[in-house]
Amino acid sequence: MTIEQAKKLITQRLASTVYSDIRTGKTTVEVALGTIRTIKVTIIGEATLPGTYSLPSLASAYNALYACGGPNVNGSYRDIQVIRNNTVVAVIDVYKYLVERQQVQ
Repeated sequence: MTIEQAKKLITQRLASTVYSDIRTGKTTVEVALGTIRTIKVTIIGEATLPGTYSLPSLASAYNALYACGGPNVNGSYRDIQVIRNNTVVAVIDVYKYLVERQQVQ
């Protein structure tokens, strides 16, 4: 759950209790993350420095790619796979992302 999703859920639940002023706007809800946990990410394949890295839980696949030094000379920015529980959950084409961002600006 994202911070915004948590805020929305907490606001809805509190508004239906004794905190009815939330509905009128007299009272607001703010949600902040106090401690960010660390997760272990394992980089395999044609990475410059494959291995296991400790990253903040808010890190993205791009942060993990940066931590391992990116693809090695045999690797590619075109087919980065994010795997969770032995299942590919996303395929990232960093080159395409950079080209599309360049066209927007």
